[in-house]
Amino acid sequence: LRTLRCDLSSDRARAAAEAAAARGVKSVARLQLLWQEAGGGAAGTQLLAGHLGLGEHDAREVGLGLARRAAEEAKQAAEEAEQAAEEAKLQAMADFLRGLCGDLSSAQARAAATAAAGRGIRSAARLQRRWGEAVAVGESGEGAAAGVQMLVEQLELEEDDARE
Repeated sequence: LRTLRCDLSSDRARAAAEAAAARGVKSVARLQLLWQEAGGGAAGTQLLAGHLGLGEHDAREVGLGLARRAAEEAKQAAEEAEQAAEEAKLQAMADFLRGLCGDLSSAQARAAATAAAGRGIRSAARLQRRWGEAVAVGESGEGAAAGVQMLVEQLELEEDDARE
């Protein structure tokens, strides 16, 4: 409670925690859930005042602390979801590369997918477009070689693996 409301004395924080525990609220997570279920705001403030035995001002400050905590948790969850999505894209690209070239180990495919992602190639469709662009600008009869060279450079593959 003191981390949510900094100027709450140790004695008052302890008394508020004991009051909450007497009402069956034994964790900040449970307190936060009750506050959110009350809708925050004035209703949340009233709930906190009742459950913690605090005055309205202190209860409002605790509510603001709970709101900040909820926002931080939501931000962290969003960041974790974004990281998981990026990881899934990377794994999908690695799987695609292994499907094209069975000689690639999982580690090689992962490294190639990571190199590709670092160069803005985050999907099989984008890789195929880059391949097509490289082949199209290659000299007549040498388009495939230009495509292989693009794979060597963009995916950091060995030439034999890029050719396959």
